[in-house]
Amino acid sequence: MITESVTAIGNEKVRQEESRRSMWRQSHSIMFRPESEQVLREQDPIIPNFRFKPQVYVAGLGMTIGSCFIGIPIVGVPVEERTVAISIFVCARG
Repeated sequence: MITESVTAIGNEKVRQEESRRSMWRQSHSIMFRPESEQVLREQDPIIPNFRFKPQVYVAGLGMTIGSCFIGIPIVGVPVEERTVAISIFVCARG
């Protein structure tokens, strides 16, 4: 029973490789490229110099638009940026 299982697994592997080679000859798609020809390479970023908007991390009575909070902030304004008056416009750095 073990011999039959090993033989069946080997035959299935051979069939898969033959099918893969046939699909490679027909399509030349990288999905079917033989393992011996696969070369790993580092790709450049798809969108170079693209930066996501920094998050403002401020909560309060108001709304966040982009990376700025407009309203009365309750939490999230760093101590060094606090003023005596209530600021109604807080933007993230960067």
